[in-house]
Amino acid sequence: MAKREIWHELLVNTSPERLYEAVAKAEGLAHWWTTGARGDSAVGKRIEFWFDNFCASIAEITMLKPGELVRWHITGGAATDWLDTDVEFKIFR
Repeated sequence: MAKREIWHELLVNTSPERLYEAVAKAEGLAHWWTTGARGDSAVGKRIEFWFDNFCASIAEITMLKPGELVRWHITGGAATDWLDTDVEFKIFR
């Protein structure tokens, strides 16, 4: 399959540190992605994204740079279209 990239740029009125907390930690993700976000926020650990009793995806955290970058690799879950997808959040002013 050919490699595809999708880019989204979002402008938010917050500090890089607060934005990092919202995308790097399960507690932050549970405020805007799904309330069923759970897991550990450390490189090599996993975050799971649950919608009620449905585990949509499981992501391995591959890179964390506080206030700058969060990168995941999707390794499992019922949303098989996401398997082997890399998700990256670049944070900058």
